[in-house]
Amino acid sequence: MAAVVALAAACTTPPPAPTSPPAPTSVPSPPGQSADERAEFQQEILSDLDKVGVFLQKTDRGVDLTGFSLGWFSMVLLTELSSCDQELYDRLYADGMNVELYLRNTFKADPIGQIAIMNDMAARTGSPIQRAARDVLLMLTKIPNAADSPEIQAAARQNLAAALRQLQATLTRVAEDAASGD
Repeated sequence: MAAVVALAAACTTPPPAPTSPPAPTSVPSPPGQSADERAEFQQEILSDLDKVGVFLQKTDRGVDLTGFSLGWFSMVLLTELSSCDQELYDRLYADGMNVELYLRNTFKADPIGQIAIMNDMAARTGSPIQRAARDVLLMLTKIPNAADSPEIQAAARQNLAAALRQLQATLTRVAEDAASGD
């Protein structure tokens, strides 16, 4: 677990505070973000899209993904997303927390409430990054329970597949916006 905390801490540096609000339908570019930094962020998102594709293939084949694998992926993805969105960063790192603690404590205690908060943020700003964060949280609520009957697990896999497709579409938009420099 210490490795998870170290990974999350090493991967996160708060982005500079934006000097003006981002365009409502584009990824906010923190002031001073170079073309190289945008390209690196885009490559991270494209890599994440590949992982979502693998998760989707497995789910479509009837493989139940574990909370551990999806949780780890979510932690890394939320860290990447928050590196380019100050409001999301502030939400995930409030009160001295990091992404792992946010997921373990804040999100776990009230997943529906946290999804609603992210949804409200994304609706207000129009930020694809914030919509992707909301979609990550939604995906985490769709993980099949191995203790359920095969029928319930099959339905849960369908719900997870739908959530993964939604995340895939949103991350595609984030990657496109990062490529265009918006």
